[in-house]
Parts: sequence; structure tokens; C-alpha cells
Amino acid sequence: MKNTFIVTLAFVFVLGLLVPGVMAHPGQGNGPSEQGEKNQRATENVPDHAKANLPFAEEVDVGEGEVWNETQDEYYDTIQDAINYAEAGDKIVVGTGIYEENVVIDGEENEFDGLILTGISEEDRPEIDGSVYASEVEDITLKNFVVSNSDSEIIDGNSIYATNYTTGIIENILAENSAKDGIRVDTISVGSEITIKNSISKNNEENGITLYAPGNIINNKVENNGERGIYIVRFGGGANVVSGNEVYESQMGHGGHHSAGIEIYQYAIWDDTDGTQAIVEDNSVYNNYGNGIMLYKVNPNAVEDQESIVKGNTVYGTMNMEDDTPAGDGIMLYKSNYVTVEDNVIDNNDNAGVRVTGVYPYGVYEDSTTNNFVIDNEITNNYYGVLIQEGTKDTVVEDNEYEGNEEDEMYDY
Repeated sequence: MKNTFIVTLAFVFVLGLLVPGVMAHPGQGNGPSEQGEKNQRATENVPDHAKANLPFAEEVDVGEGEVWNETQDEYYDTIQDAINYAEAGDKIVVGTGIYEENVVIDGEENEFDGLILTGISEEDRPEIDGSVYASEVEDITLKNFVVSNSDSEIIDGNSIYATNYTTGIIENILAENSAKDGIRVDTISVGSEITIKNSISKNNEENGITLYAPGNIINNKVENNGERGIYIVRFGGGANVVSGNEVYESQMGHGGHHSAGIEIYQYAIWDDTDGTQAIVEDNSVYNNYGNGIMLYKVNPNAVEDQESIVKGNTVYGTMNMEDDTPAGDGIMLYKSNYVTVEDNVIDNNDNAGVRVTGVYPYGVYEDSTTNNFVIDNEITNNYYGVLIQEGTKDTVVEDNEYEGNEEDEMYDY
């Protein structure tokens, strides 16, 4: 045992002579800190075939308060310093701790396409006490952070705000307590593809998640936001998938008709496309003010092969607020065409379980809501089970199960 100890000690001593600084603790500084330089010096006299066996060759520890550009093997004191020295395609890993800063990733200043900015792990996320702003970038990834307390003077009050952000992933984020939206992505590019997934957005003064782009909002928890839970606004064609989310206690704080747990809204069509396609599946949407799920002007040109679907959702407890519009419908289709509402469980909403209308909120829009299907749903304990109003045409209502509604089907023409 004694001989083994002596041999081991001698090996460590020789390694220390050959590789000076290998045992050193990471340093701090403005711009790149000392750790990356130490790693480089440490390997100057080591053959390439031996480097793979050194302790830092496979993995470098990122301690609390440290920010590491893995691609360049450089350490920084702040996230913003790491961003300022980053290049396209770099991966930046942020250690645990609280970072009081407003992070800016500006593609007009530098080339950041393909950048990955990640907290060190999914479970132990670093906290940014401030905000993250990304602009004019493509294919970047932001994941594994808590972002909170964004001020109204910083990037318009959103915790995470991406603009002209054509492709990318936002994942495993907790966005909370912002002056406006928790997560907001703005782009009118038809070719955009944004994914927001496995995140939590709660206790924000306006929307939980806002997306002005085609893309996917998947497996998020959206809780107790001042206006809408998930709000998608579109200016062109493409598809939006909203799936597997839990959305509750959206407050309808602005008092307008655009209020829902989940709303997909085709604001305008500024290109040659036919409009938005919506796939809203397997969400749990409950105890929201206004509407549970609302499709507003989806496929406004009534293109037959551009079908949308609202399927497999559980929607309950939608509330009216002081008799304002909206009235508290579980699922609403307004000025939307070729939508199938199927296999949903819709219970205990203040007004209709499903409402299909062309009369909301500014008067009657004749034949504005056409070729919609309400089939095979379980609709219980609402005032109306299904409410069909003026401005609709060729609505099919069949094979639904009703129980406990004041009126199962109401055709209010």
C-alpha cells in the first residue's frame, strides 16, 4: 500500500512539472479570464495523442458565477462579456448563480448565427436577474435559465425578447415577474421556424408566451399571467403547433376581446400565402378569463386544403368578467375556416362549451366563418353546449356527448 501511494504521488508530481497549472483554479477577469490561458499553456509540451487523457480534455468544470465559451475554451466574468467575444456557432455554458445583467445578442453588431447559450444543467439553472434580448440572428438556442424581474425600461419589459429571429429554440426556461411578456418572439418572416418548449412562464404582467411567427409551442406550463397565456399573431402563411401545454389563470387584464388561455390570431396577410394553419392538441386549459382556446381569423381566405384542428384538449372553468366580451367560452372559432374541433373534453365554462361565430365583437360578418366541424367532443356543464351564431356557414355539429348544459345546441341566427 505504501509503495502504491509513493508511486501515485510521484506521478502527480511529474505531471505537475510537465503540465504547469493543471491543478489551478479558474481565474476571473474582464474579457477572457485566466482559465482558458492556463489550459492552453498546460498542453504546450504534451503530445497530441496524450492530450485526450488529461483531466480537462473531455470536460472543464464551470463553477458558480463562471461563464465558459466551450468552443474557444475561454472563461468570462459575465454572460455579456462572453457574448461580446463570441463568434457564430460558439457554445457558451453558464455556471450556477445569479447574474444581474441584461444580456444582448445583437446580430447587427456581430455574427452570432448558430450560437448556443445554455445554463450548466437542466436541474440547476443559473438565474438572470434582468432580461435576454436577441436580434437579427438565426438558428440560436437559449436553454436552462431562470430569467426574472425584467424592468419596463429594458427590452420593452419582456424577460426574453427575440426580434427578427428567424429560426431557433428556447427550451427549459423559467420566465417570471416581468413587466410585460415572459417570452416573446417577433418576426414576420414566412420562412421562420421557432420552437418554445419545456418552459414555464408565470406571474408576468402581460402574456405568458407571445409568438409572431410560424413555429411550435410544446410542453410548457403557463400560469397566472396578466393577459393571455399563449398568444400567437400571424402576418403570413405557415403552421403553428400548440401541443401538450398546461395553461391556466390567464387574467384578461386589458379587458379586450383578445383574451384567452390560448389564442391564435391571423392579423393580416402581407404576402402571397393563404394564411395560418393551426394545430392545437392535447393541451390542458383551465380557469382562464375570456376564452379557453380561441382561433381568430385562422385561414381567412377559406382555402379548402389548409385545414386546422383543435383536438384532444381539456378545457374547463373559463370565466366571463363582469359581462364583458368575451363571455367565457371554452373553445371559440371566429372568422376562421376549415377548422375541426374534435375529441375534446369541455366542461363547466360560463358561456358555451364550443362557440362558432361571425358576430364577435364588432357586428355581423356574413359568411366569415365557414366549413367548420364540431364532432365527437364531450361537452358538459356549460350554459350552451355548442353555440352557432350569425356569420357562419356550413358548420357540421355531430356525435358530441352532452350532459348538464342548460342547452345542448343553440343555433342563434
